Amino acid sequence: MSFHSIIPIQIHHFSMIIIAHFHKKSSNFHKIILKKKKKKKKKSLFMFSLVRYVKETATTSNNSTIDKIPKGFKQQALTDFTSVDNSQESNLTHLLKYGTVSQKEWVIQKAADLPQDQLFEPDFISNLLIQYNTTDSKIELALIDFILKLNDDYMNKMTELIIHQVIERFENNYASEYLLVFQKMFNHLTDDQFNLIFNLIDSSLNKMMKEKLAAISLLCVLPPNKFQKKGISEYFEEIIKLSSNSSILLPETITFAFHFSNSLSDDTLLDFFRSVLTDSSISDECALLFLQYSDIILSNRFVNIRFYFIPLISKLATSSSIRVRNCLAEYVGSSPIIVQNCEIPVKNAVLFLARDFQIPVRISIVKNLPNIYKFASQTLKNHVIDVYLFLIEDTKPEVQLEALNSDQIKMLLEYDIQKITVIFKFITKHIKRWRIVAQFLNSFCSISFELLKPYIDECLSISNDAIVLNPNALINPVIQLYSTLVKNHYNIEYILSHLVNFYKKSKSFWLRRNFILISSTILFDVPEEMIYKYLISYVYEIINEEIKTIQYCFMKVAVLKFVEYFNMKSNLGMLQELKEKVLIFEKTDDPYIKELYDPHMGIIMEKIKNITETTKSVLEKGKNSHEKENNMKKLGFKMSSQTKSTVIKGVSKSINHIRTMRKNQIKTMITIPKVAGTNKVIGKTPKK
Repeated sequence: MSFHSIIPIQIHHFSMIIIAHFHKKSSNFHKIILKKKKKKKKKSLFMFSLVRYVKETATTSNNSTIDKIPKGFKQQALTDFTSVDNSQESNLTHLLKYGTVSQKEWVIQKAADLPQDQLFEPDFISNLLIQYNTTDSKIELALIDFILKLNDDYMNKMTELIIHQVIERFENNYASEYLLVFQKMFNHLTDDQFNLIFNLIDSSLNKMMKEKLAAISLLCVLPPNKFQKKGISEYFEEIIKLSSNSSILLPETITFAFHFSNSLSDDTLLDFFRSVLTDSSISDECALLFLQYSDIILSNRFVNIRFYFIPLISKLATSSSIRVRNCLAEYVGSSPIIVQNCEIPVKNAVLFLARDFQIPVRISIVKNLPNIYKFASQTLKNHVIDVYLFLIEDTKPEVQLEALNSDQIKMLLEYDIQKITVIFKFITKHIKRWRIVAQFLNSFCSISFELLKPYIDECLSISNDAIVLNPNALINPVIQLYSTLVKNHYNIEYILSHLVNFYKKSKSFWLRRNFILISSTILFDVPEEMIYKYLISYVYEIINEEIKTIQYCFMKVAVLKFVEYFNMKSNLGMLQELKEKVLIFEKTDDPYIKELYDPHMGIIMEKIKNITETTKSVLEKGKNSHEKENNMKKLGFKMSSQTKSTVIKGVSKSINHIRTMRKNQIKTMITIPKVAGTNKVIGKTPKK
């Protein structure tokens, strides 16, 4: 992942910059000071960010750098890095020396993405590092990205080469991205090289505010066991003095205190935390930091100042910053210790955020309700459910969709399984809104089947009503619903009769087309041979209607799925019949179907050939004619000893037998269920 995909979270005095490389390993590096204008014209400093700077100065012309690379170089890129002849200068090294800014950036990006199982040319490496002398931010970012992607072996070899350049560049612009580079190098630095970093910190603490801020940020990511001449407590005393003269440094000072809490004495921390928490003018940013480190501040170690912490939740719930209110919901939802120790303020905050006038804040609290519910007392659980039921009826669809996620519905069912009727009523009221229905069906399928088994009829009724209104938009969620039911062996005959009566016999050709899509998917979940033959025979009936949309759907989707399924079952008989059905389209005048005919027929013939060869070997294993006949039946044939040579006729006879059974309404094969207490057949008449 490149630096161009980061998540900046702005805070009044600082921002949390999370880069993908570091995000995978730690959560300590997340605060960088941002400049933000306030109404009172107070200014806040921030660490310079190369990512932000490149984004702000990006233009259309410099975004498409790869188009500026000479054609020959693109093809040679993967081989030029590992040229056998080290004495011969590669094209890529030449580009690094004499190419344009865009070409150099492209070469470095290529190097960063290459596998590292071979050594780069020494000449290439040296020319790459020379680029650190550039003043171009994009090349500098590309070099940082290259370093962060190096494996441990390369890091060991390159640390000596890059440590001085990294320190020099950091002193030049104090870019936040270099904090990641320092962290990447920590495991590979010697004591003398660590001394260079501490010298950098000490000199920066005696400079201007920007340098002081960068120095404290660098201190916050250092490993505790690497402090040498000056200890952690000494640095802490120094930065406390600095922050007392400037509130700009206070958030980083708090971060330092939490980061090194195990290395600082209880008395030192208690005095510092008490002084910050009792300050009536404590900023939202500092308050958020205490919530972020709630597992420390609410531990028994600091029980004496716990009551100073509790009011912060109410303070943040009424903050004027949307981002702060968002973070409050996330921090409370991810912290069991806050939910369990601050019940009253959490209860008030949940209600306050649920009524927030900003949509992102309401979405944030909906997302975090299940976690809050999980850790809450029974009283708070009652409150959370009331808030959830309130948010389901939110006026904005974004909030409603979030409220219909599986985690939220599971929470409701855990509280009271009968409450699911509230969801059904809501979906019925909004049946025309396909996104709402789709979200509900997807969530329904991801919840424990046993838990929802009593409500399958209601769910099928909702899906029927909705798909009539939106047959294309809802087909995937409906397929998932039927697949879930079949996988869980829920009354297979009931499900199949429902499919036939509602979809196959519908007057809407869209629903008949959907029958093909559903059948060709769920047959992989139906174990009984007679049942999947029953489904397929209905599909073959539908394609005889000569409706182009249905026939195209059959050729586009069903044919390949049928081939895959019959091949998996080694069922030569069904493959032969499928071949006969596809042959119907040999002389079609539809260009879309015609385009599919040749490749699909080729696949069918290849599978038939493979299974036929298997058939011969199976027949040879039979000791007598009766045993050979049984072996052939296992391959999908339905024939007597007198018809062994007529494969297709035997299969057709089997299919015709199934159709006869259906026409005579033999109830032992498929029954048509009815709703309990009524004469209504499930799915027989779609609602208009």
